Amino acid sequence: MDRVFGVEFDRALILYIINLVFNGQEEKLQCHKPSSLVKF
Repeated sequence: MDRVFGVEFDRALILYIINLVFNGQEEKLQCHKPSSLVKF
């Protein structure tokens, strides 16, 4: 249980960090919208 919860938590944390990075660079990347792809 702890290992599965840890993997799920790490995955959510990685997606959260990627979402923050893409939201920070959204102004630079006007051609494609990564925020719409990251939001699961």
